[in-house]
Amino acid sequence: MKDLVTEQSGDVQMRALIDGLWRSANFGAVFEKAVHRDVVLHGGEAEYKGRLAVATSALGPMVACPDRHVICEDMVSHKLADARDIGAARLRVSGRHAGGGVWGAPTGRDISYSVMVETTVSDDRITDIWRVRDTGAVLSALDIVPEKWADDMLGATLPDDVVFTDAAVTDHGAEAGNNSDWAHVWSDLLERAMEGGFQLFDQQYDPGAALHYAGGVTAHGPKSAQAFWLNLRSCFPSAEFRILRKLGGDAPLAAPRAALRWEMRGRHDGWGSFGAPTGKEVVILGLSQAEFGPDGVRREWSIFDVGSVWMQIRKGGISSRLAGTAGALKT
Repeated sequence: MKDLVTEQSGDVQMRALIDGLWRSANFGAVFEKAVHRDVVLHGGEAEYKGRLAVATSALGPMVACPDRHVICEDMVSHKLADARDIGAARLRVSGRHAGGGVWGAPTGRDISYSVMVETTVSDDRITDIWRVRDTGAVLSALDIVPEKWADDMLGATLPDDVVFTDAAVTDHGAEAGNNSDWAHVWSDLLERAMEGGFQLFDQQYDPGAALHYAGGVTAHGPKSAQAFWLNLRSCFPSAEFRILRKLGGDAPLAAPRAALRWEMRGRHDGWGSFGAPTGKEVVILGLSQAEFGPDGVRREWSIFDVGSVWMQIRKGGISSRLAGTAGALKT
């Protein structure tokens, strides 16, 4: 059946990136051919500039889980009018925590978490990568208190080609996506919900919708969707929520899908899963994907880097160069 499905534009580079960077640590000819020398990886925790920085950014979790297995669960891509290709992928990473480093001393526990990726391809090479890892799922699996982990991470030295994510990070603004109705409708729903229209989830989500959220949370139904997004807004009530890219598609043998890149930028001035308000400035990079059925959204994946948010809150006004993140916060 695979022979009946035509590979979409940008898929070749995306597959090379997944295999070379996150699956096999093969940074040879295929990786170099697919990735531009001056590529920038915009991570949930830091910004990595240049092919070498991007390549080495993958090593920490590989050391922590030497036997880890990476599966690409889904991928959607589109060619823009200016000949660039954009794409989004959702990965599932699993393995045994048998190595030290980023997640502390080895525990021997099995861990599993999502990684979501968006790429831009120009002249057959990836020039920009947006990558979010569900750090919260790992911390939960290892019984690590996120606040303590964030404190531990705030300590060594970042190389010059790595900049920690904080309120000073460049504002990239909204970027071109495609004209998918699915992406536009879902984007509009989330934007309206984050402005207070949380009742929309009851109207637009399937009663049995399967939901996968930051922290390794799995849930079902509109009320659970409402709870996730309402908690995020409650933690950062005055923060600006923006959808930065919308991508959707109707591929053969697949349900209609959409992928969004979004951002929250503002103060931690509300109550919720990040504790008492601190007034600290934060930037949250989020990636979301959804599938649709006759009763609305039937599956959703939305993640952001919980560890990065805690680091920003614990440090406060984080000044760009922070320890541990280069070698500690990696996918």
